[in-house]
Amino acid sequence: MRVTPVRNFIVKGESILNGEPEAVEKVLQHYKKRIRCATLENGHVNKDTEDSIESRLVAALFKFRFDEQEV
Repeated sequence: MRVTPVRNFIVKGESILNGEPEAVEKVLQHYKKRIRCATLENGHVNKDTEDSIESRLVAALFKFRFDEQEV
C-alpha cells in the first residue's frame, strides 16, 4: 500500500503546519475512502469509529515534524 506523504498537501500556498482548514480538509478527503473501509462493521459504517480515526489523523498532522524529513 502506497501512502501519500503529508508534505505533499499544500493548498493555495497554505500549509497544514499553519493549521489552514483547507489543507486539513484536503488530507481528510484524500484518506476518506480508506477511513470508510476501515470503519465497516457488518456492511455498515460505524460513524463513531470514523470520527475517532479522523480526529486522530488531524492530531497526528500537527505532531508531524516536516523539518526532520528527507525529501
